[in-house]
Amino acid sequence: MHFAAPVPPGSEVSAAGTGRRDDTTGELITNPADVAARICALAGRDDDWSALRAECSALDLTVAGRIVDRLAVKAQIDAVLQSVGAIWAHGMGRLYPSAATPSPVLDLDWSEVDQIEVSASLTDTADVLRLAYDRSDASGRAQHYIELTASPVRYGGLSVEVEYPWLRTPANAEAIGRPVLQRLNGER
Repeated sequence: MHFAAPVPPGSEVSAAGTGRRDDTTGELITNPADVAARICALAGRDDDWSALRAECSALDLTVAGRIVDRLAVKAQIDAVLQSVGAIWAHGMGRLYPSAATPSPVLDLDWSEVDQIEVSASLTDTADVLRLAYDRSDASGRAQHYIELTASPVRYGGLSVEVEYPWLRTPANAEAIGRPVLQRLNGER
């Protein structure tokens, strides 16, 4: 920030910004992969975010937020990527679930397996997804919500609430919420 004239000591100053711009192109950094890449660059890392960048671009996913807390690089990247339903490991990230992620349901018969143990859990299931997004720094709460309902209802109307604070638009919230609900409501 540059001031046109000296600011008297003790004066209150406020400013509003549009976000971080890419040093090369001058464009706002809004793709979640580019935000993660920027965090990595600040930490001296050179991870490959190209696959996640392509997935986010295909869905026109954008994020906005502030990094103000002193957190580890991993925690900062987690905060951004979890807001778009992405998972990541050292050096790469992917949306989950995505079209590139194979279905977890496999049809097997006795001739295809030697030993198999079957178990079931309903701890990660839902018919209704309540998604909060667009967190306000002033209130510390989400400013907007969407609710998605699965069809068919498999789990008696069971609902789950999630918050994706870095998402800003209803279209992005829905684009992320639909595959998450599909996974939560899917066959196990």
